[in-house]
Amino acid sequence: GSTTITGTGTTRTFTGLATGTYPFRVTNAAGCTSVASGNAVIDEILGCDLVADFSANDTIICIGEEIVFTDESQGITSSTTYLWDFGAGAIPATATGKGPHYVSYTGSGFKTVRLTISDGMSDEMIRYDYISVNTMPAATVESADRCGSGIVNFLAFTNGDQVEFSSNGGISIVSIDNNPPFEYSDSITESSSLQIWARALNTVTGCSGTWDSSAVAQAYASPVAEKIVAAHAGSFPAGYVDAACFGDSNILYFVNGDPLATYNWRIKELPGITAVDTMMFEIDWTWPGGDYTLELEKTSPNGCTGPVRDTLVLVSQPDPDLGGTISICEGESYTFDLTGQFLTYEWHDQSTGPTYTATGSGEVTVNVRDEYNCPASDTAMVNLNPNPLVDLGRDTVLCGSNSLVLDAGDFATYEWSTGEITNPITVYEGAGNVSVTVTDDNGCQGSDEVLVEECSPMNLLTIPNTFTPNDDSHHDVWDIKNIDLFPDADIQVFDRWGRRVYRSDGGSADKWDGKGPNGNELPVETYYYTIDLKVEGSDVITGTVTIVR
Repeated sequence: GSTTITGTGTTRTFTGLATGTYPFRVTNAAGCTSVASGNAVIDEILGCDLVADFSANDTIICIGEEIVFTDESQGITSSTTYLWDFGAGAIPATATGKGPHYVSYTGSGFKTVRLTISDGMSDEMIRYDYISVNTMPAATVESADRCGSGIVNFLAFTNGDQVEFSSNGGISIVSIDNNPPFEYSDSITESSSLQIWARALNTVTGCSGTWDSSAVAQAYASPVAEKIVAAHAGSFPAGYVDAACFGDSNILYFVNGDPLATYNWRIKELPGITAVDTMMFEIDWTWPGGDYTLELEKTSPNGCTGPVRDTLVLVSQPDPDLGGTISICEGESYTFDLTGQFLTYEWHDQSTGPTYTATGSGEVTVNVRDEYNCPASDTAMVNLNPNPLVDLGRDTVLCGSNSLVLDAGDFATYEWSTGEITNPITVYEGAGNVSVTVTDDNGCQGSDEVLVEECSPMNLLTIPNTFTPNDDSHHDVWDIKNIDLFPDADIQVFDRWGRRVYRSDGGSADKWDGKGPNGNELPVETYYYTIDLKVEGSDVITGTVTIVR
């Protein structure tokens, strides 16, 4: 008999076959061979030559940037189906159809893309970490307001490596900064503002941010303090707001100012005398006579402080000086002459002239008033008196904030080399030669001088190079004299192998007793120490100390 097998576009007839069952295989033009007979032959070989493949027009992109995926599969037919998976964060996430497909990503990182094609059989192409999506750099720009005209600085913070600055929202670029800190500076006039935008870029990935960050700098007007007025009535020289007498109290100075502003007062020559946030300044003039400068600063409600406004106050302290005790001989006279110094005079004998002539021993007194009607008086003895003795003490060294009170004793007047005229005075490190000349109530003078040297650690410290920790109550500990003057000092001792055996600070009351960190006695040996006084400008002190038993 004969048997005919018909396939797509192909027919085969076999004759002379005996009755029976015959297996057969079919091979198509692509070389695909079936493995079974029956209808399965068609299913087995259909689509066996499919090869899934694709490409993208760019594999390194930024978030939101669009790329195109193109199918490059082989063995496809019009009935081939497609299933695309573009990876995490893709828009769209999947697609069907040959394409091309336009895709963007919402998140950064490496994206794996999968294409599966089917036409009876299936094939799949997976490209792992195929697309590299980079973050969009962002920038935040900040600026601080200023007072008056000048330069304002805009500072941008970014995760990129370049920042562009614009004054019109990105339409044009006024500056590009490639190096952190990313800054832009510009001048601004008083009572105006300046707005600056910033955009970040990453020059490695090519990604750029948006112009959605900006800052505004405002230049506020600097306030001008109003004229200072004195409530104290009287006559005073031109250029002065007031003339007060030494000892006057509750003397008021004020401005007719802005209640929303802040006014801060001070006396230039008296740093500790101030008044804060007030339009009035009440003063007790208990300081030595002379010129004092009232200074006033006005701060506007927006925080701008204007230039200092100042004016002078004359504090009059008449000082009739009769010369203290005057030595005269019997039959001689001495004339106390205050001619031209004061406006009025009144002596102990009720005479009112500017001079008084004494012809014998006794007390002489004068009361005066100056041109500002400020009173003063003085008394002198006509007698023989020795010069006063003054002792300021030994020369010394002061360190840091330590001070020394110099007391010249109880006398009528003092003239210090520091310019001070009161007693006692306080001096500090490096004051140098400080001298004082005193005048007693009799007009006799005496003086003394003391040298206050700068702090030199090597002069202050006494560092023993040996000690004997043998419990005999003599030199049992390593006692660094005056180390307590440097409480922050770091003291370390090392053996010859460089191992630290002791550490302390200058404020510790415990001294090294020759024992190691474990509490055991250290051997007789020479050890090396470092002492860091923690004083600016002072080098670390090094040396050796030997344990002797």
